[in-house]
Amino acid sequence: MWLIVGSKLVAQAVNEQMKTYDDALFVRLSDLAKTLEGEQRKATFELNKIQQGAQDLETLRKLATSRLTGVSVETGKLQINQQLVDGLNSAEECKKRGTFEHFIPFNHVFSTVPVVLPSFSLIDFGHGQDHRLKVNVIEVSTEGFKLDFNTWCDTRMSQAEVSWLAIGV
Repeated sequence: MWLIVGSKLVAQAVNEQMKTYDDALFVRLSDLAKTLEGEQRKATFELNKIQQGAQDLETLRKLATSRLTGVSVETGKLQINQQLVDGLNSAEECKKRGTFEHFIPFNHVFSTVPVVLPSFSLIDFGHGQDHRLKVNVIEVSTEGFKLDFNTWCDTRMSQAEVSWLAIGV
């Protein structure tokens, strides 16, 4: 009988010890589960941010592509010389050459009025005088524009070349 009572006491002590270990193990597992849930929430949040960023980039790419595909660019040059402007190299012909306008048609019709940028690509002045001239773009339409070329009376030149760039839709 003593053996039975001793076995029961040992079994009871082992069961109590097992319950203590089980409780401690349960607490540790619960803590780990909470930590994992928090980490999973953080990972999900970061993944959502990455996915949103990718969607934003795709939206920007589509927007940029759609805007760029509709853009048209056209360039050209106009030679301004004695054949186009009488007295270009003569001070006596000042009234004829002081202001010169020339219509330049586009190769295709733009949907909206484009921006036109002029620049001099060649200037051949006479020597001994001040050199003053300017070029303006005026009366821009979807079909073309006028180039307004101005010199001062004492400016003498053999030729000039005006390049232009039209950007529009």
